[in-house]
This record gives sequence, structure tokens and C-alpha cells, in this order.
Amino acid sequence: MAEMLSENFSVDEFEYSETAIAKKIPNRMNAIEKAMAKHTAVYLLENIRKQLNLKYASKTVKCVSIKITSGFRSYQLNQAVGGVNKPGNISQHCKAMACDIEATIVYKNGKRKVIPYNELYETIKTLTKQKKLYIDQCIQEAAYNKKKKTWSYWVHVSLPAQISECRYQFLKYNNGAYTLDCTLK
Repeated sequence: MAEMLSENFSVDEFEYSETAIAKKIPNRMNAIEKAMAKHTAVYLLENIRKQLNLKYASKTVKCVSIKITSGFRSYQLNQAVGGVNKPGNISQHCKAMACDIEATIVYKNGKRKVIPYNELYETIKTLTKQKKLYIDQCIQEAAYNKKKKTWSYWVHVSLPAQISECRYQFLKYNNGAYTLDCTLK
């Protein structure tokens, strides 16, 4: 049975990384990191999931699910994926405070629809403006893979250990450049 961080998110899901598997990089959380991952799952991911389920509720929708596409990253894994890794500025992924996510609407007839990343980003921003979410950073991200000649899209969300330290930053990242969209304090 999977070790759960919250009702809908497991340790395995938080630690899973295709890059770590492919490059044989260890990516396991210690007890302190698991405690932070639990905080992130309970107070950030579950709340986003709850709010999305309220927003998209209808007679045809069963639920909205959230998939973690990148959760915890060991320092070695973070370096391998090109994550922030400067002295005094370590990625929140390495501290189990951040996740890259996608959300999917699951219909009662079994069909599924991934919520476009820009719509997910804007929805999280709106929910934060409405004081329904605590968030440190929300980043709408896009990156081009030159080898595969494809674009990848995702939404990064994070929450610090102390909610009072939230920066409420909304940024957009496009192929190596961050731009500040807004700060909602």
C-alpha cells in the first residue's frame, strides 16, 4: 500500500521522476522532506484540487484530478533537469515545497480533458485573488526541446513552510526567461 501524504497524493507520486529513473539518480525524501511534502500536499495541492472541483462541478463532471509531473527533486536530479541551483537560491523542489502539475477534468462518461496550462494558471491566479488559495509562486512554464523538436507546458506551484512567508508571485517562463506577471499581496 502506498504511503500517503494526504488524501489524494502519495510519497511515490511526489518522488517519481522519469529523468531520475533514466539517469539512475536517487530521488528519495528524508523524514524532514516528507514532512514538508505533506504540508505541500495538504495545504497547497489538496486545496487547488478542491477549488478546481468546485469550479468545474456539473452534471457531467465526475471530478478534477491533479497529476504531479515533477515534485521533490534531489539536488543531483535538480541539477540534471536544469533547475535553480545557486548558492542561497536552491529550487523549492529540493525542499519539497514545490510541484509542477497538470489538471484533468474526468467526466462521468469516462472521457477526460486536460485543462490547458494557461487556463490552469489563470484559474489559480483568480482563486488566489479571491483569497481561496495560499501560494508562494505560480509559474506558467513553456520550454522547447531541441532534440525532440517539441514544446512542453506545465504549471509550477509552491508553498513555503510558513504561510505568512507567501510571496503570491505569478510568473511566466518561456524557454529560459522569467517575467513577473503580478504579485497579489
